[in-house]
Amino acid sequence: NTTTVANGVHALKVSARDAAGNIGLQTISVTVDNVVTPPPANNLIANPSLETANGAGTLPVSWQSSKWGTNTTTFTYPVAGQDGAKAAKVAMTAWTNGDAKWYFNDVPVTSGTQYTFRNYYTSSVPTELIVRYTTGAGAVSYAFLAAVPASATWQTATATFTPPAGTASATVFHVLAKVGNLTVDN
Repeated sequence: NTTTVANGVHALKVSARDAAGNIGLQTISVTVDNVVTPPPANNLIANPSLETANGAGTLPVSWQSSKWGTNTTTFTYPVAGQDGAKAAKVAMTAWTNGDAKWYFNDVPVTSGTQYTFRNYYTSSVPTELIVRYTTGAGAVSYAFLAAVPASATWQTATATFTPPAGTASATVFHVLAKVGNLTVDN
């Protein structure tokens, strides 16, 4: 996770020892250049439109992709978005269990305060919105927010949630949990 170190040049040193006791040392230089896009004043999500990509151009800054369970999943970024620019797509070609999703990095939230999540999406199958709450001690909990119908054209998914006591941060997952595809944007 390069966000835990300062931008700039860093040296990575690796040593390896073989069965005969020979030691090999290697040092390489890497450049960390984390672009941080501040959210608009009324939006807590950094890079909410997914327009800013990492240095390689293969991931949106401040976003993650993940899957769990037994499924065959492909994550693609960038793809054409709701406004014609960049969006993120997840596709499942086989599913036994679990899910897959793109999601924004956790944002600080205040317990008892109401928040509204909204994004644009297209999907070939019904999907869901799930919120993940994280306490200051790092404990996580999840809550179902909304069922989202399939749509071949860009639609808006919206859900409102209120973090429970002790919540320090949250993120929202727009979840694909069956064979099909889901593209998210804005």
